[in-house]
Amino acid sequence: MKVAVVKYNAGNIRSVDYALKRLGVEAVITADKEELQSADKVIFPGVGEAETTMNHLKATGLDELIKNLRQPVFGICLGMQLMCRHSEEGEVDCLNIFDVDVKRFVPQKHEDKVCLLYTSDDADEEDSVDLGGCRIIKKKNNKKKKKKTNSTKQK
Repeated sequence: MKVAVVKYNAGNIRSVDYALKRLGVEAVITADKEELQSADKVIFPGVGEAETTMNHLKATGLDELIKNLRQPVFGICLGMQLMCRHSEEGEVDCLNIFDVDVKRFVPQKHEDKVCLLYTSDDADEEDSVDLGGCRIIKKKNNKKKKKKTNSTKQK
């Protein structure tokens, strides 16, 4: 099985390569069109800011290449964000592989540590759970309006 890691203006490519090697997977790190298209699986990692990275992908033609890949593509962090339709981080249009907008999230309190956030434009209920100082927030999208109760929230 041939695994390719997309090489572009991102930060955690070597970390992904190291993790794969620990699993016994030898991957090729590349921006080469033919290598990416011939891979059985593609990993699209990244750390950085959406607008700057999308500009780089467009300038190198990687945006169209990634959109047109037909094998499984695994987006990690920024890579997954860029696979969505739009990001509020820089108000930039992304690859539009997933019909989802990425929302900018800013914690309400500086001491909060947010572990997970899922949002939906038409979400009508919010759950918040504190797990030992790490708050998980989840907004649910329910078809029927449910009345919020204090028992579903922990402060």
